[in-house]
Amino acid sequence: MGLHKNSTGNDIHVIYAFTYVSSVARNAATGLIAADIGKVARQLSDETFWILVDNSPLTWSQISVSSGAGTVSNNDLLLETDIPTPNNTYSNILSGGKVTNEIWVRTSDNSNIKTIDYTYSGSKVINEVRKVYFTDGITITAQLTISYIYNGSVVSSIIVTRDI
Repeated sequence: MGLHKNSTGNDIHVIYAFTYVSSVARNAATGLIAADIGKVARQLSDETFWILVDNSPLTWSQISVSSGAGTVSNNDLLLETDIPTPNNTYSNILSGGKVTNEIWVRTSDNSNIKTIDYTYSGSKVINEVRKVYFTDGITITAQLTISYIYNGSVVSSIIVTRDI
């Protein structure tokens, strides 16, 4: 498979790894392993999304809130997924061999749609700031900060904060 940004058709995947019908089913999940920590689950009963913080004891952290109508806003989707082409371009900035910024730009007017800025400690990403922009490409309409906490080389917990 090529670069993620070039994915099309059946290569485009959903943002979640698990689907549960309710909180009872999600909280009773079995078979989750340490490698699943950081993966996202979709809960169908209220259309919320949860990130697995720990597999033992099973610990989830909600990363979205239902709108009440069972839908997620466009800003929520843009914060949590890559933006499909066409009609926009993707680029990234490397520093020391690591991606420090990802940028999606609307090709019609060269305005920002979404950016992701990464902060590293050594080789590990410790913060990720995702921003979604209004059509002017300047005004931030949604922002999500993700902080990663490590135990050695393994992510031990993730803190997700909806800033805007």
